Amino acid sequence: MKLRRLPETDLARIAPLSAAMKRRALQSFNSGGGSWSYEPARSQNFNIANPANPLGLISPRPSMEKIKEIVSRRCRCDEQQESCLEVVDLFDHWYRQKSSGAVERVVPSMAIGSLGLVRYWENFFFQVNGRNTFLFIDYRRTNGLTVRARKFVFSMMHQQIRLADPDFFDSNLLVLRFPQGKEERVISESWVNDDDLYSLAELSQLIDETYSIWREVLAERHIVEPKRAAGGMFG
Repeated sequence: MKLRRLPETDLARIAPLSAAMKRRALQSFNSGGGSWSYEPARSQNFNIANPANPLGLISPRPSMEKIKEIVSRRCRCDEQQESCLEVVDLFDHWYRQKSSGAVERVVPSMAIGSLGLVRYWENFFFQVNGRNTFLFIDYRRTNGLTVRARKFVFSMMHQQIRLADPDFFDSNLLVLRFPQGKEERVISESWVNDDDLYSLAELSQLIDETYSIWREVLAERHIVEPKRAAGGMFG
């Protein structure tokens, strides 16, 4: 039985939970995901920031009309298109108001054993209040990154960005969330708390435990689902 990898946001939400809470969350988790994702919007984060390359050269930024056209073309349903265009507009407005001086910086994805790679950052940084800043964007309207999940994300960013590159040891880390407000979507900024981060050993333990339980949950489903199918056919 193949062990299916958990999406980054779901791994961050589930990994910091207790073992019992992990099991309940994984038992209710739909590994197939929703009917659509924010990937069309996420794919345009780089174009919106339009970072200079490492030599300092800046290409002309695509117009928002062009960016929205690309997003719309990649969407598979009206709900996805509406939501993706909404968050693209919100991020563009936030970026123009709050940040400056984006620079391309390729940060490799982080390996989690033999399970694949995770990425909790963009391949660029920019300046906020004069300080180099890396970010991760959680576009979900609901079921996004909790306080503990954000600690997990910041810890991963700290390991792969700050500790891996002395040039960025003092960089700031930011998570942007796009929750549903009372009347409209809003942007919520969460900044890293350097005094409250998981160590690499703690991250490894959280991930290993999560996937160990996930393997058990999938095995249980593998046993139950054929029985249901047999009952439906011969019952």
